[in-house]
Amino acid sequence: MSTAKLNVYVTELGQPCTITNRNWVVAIAHCDGTVLNWSEGRWRTREDEPWHPIPLHTPPGTPPHPPGYYYESIPAYNGHVEIQVPPGCYVLSASMHTWYLNGVLLGNWYTHNAIIQACCGEDTCVTLYAPTKEACGWPLFEFVIPLLMQHQAINRDQATRAIEAMRAIFKPEAASTFEQGQFGTLRSAFEQMGKELLGQEKCKPK
Repeated sequence: MSTAKLNVYVTELGQPCTITNRNWVVAIAHCDGTVLNWSEGRWRTREDEPWHPIPLHTPPGTPPHPPGYYYESIPAYNGHVEIQVPPGCYVLSASMHTWYLNGVLLGNWYTHNAIIQACCGEDTCVTLYAPTKEACGWPLFEFVIPLLMQHQAINRDQATRAIEAMRAIFKPEAASTFEQGQFGTLRSAFEQMGKELLGQEKCKPK
């Protein structure tokens, strides 16, 4: 029987063009969000090593899940793993420093999701982008809080205190050059749409 193979790579934190040397854990779910459970699956981290079968286990967390061959914790040593899957549509993600809560894989760092179509007899390369913690928190105090203030969901004093508190945790200057460019583009888009950012004056018609 022909299977599909996924070559999954994880980037360095905040660096979309650099594959990491850190160890991650990859999870594969169907496009409806349920974790792939297939007894014939295998994985390996190098082409010259033998295949490892997907282990039979019960996913941790509550409510309890029936035992199965779940694809929620496949090791990706040095940011890479090759995985056999049946043909189908999948959502891939990865995390590092992982733990489980209510059967959900979590971690200190979590990549963006990738949606792929896997076909019989084909290899698919998938790169999972790992943002820095600064990128995760930046949109909240850069865009969301000012918009809440603009629409009077919170007042200016509350917004200012929230932004100051978040800046102590999420430092924009610590984000990667790529992420700073992303948010610079998003900021320009907001300004073009006439959205007021905290501390800036609205454009006044001449």
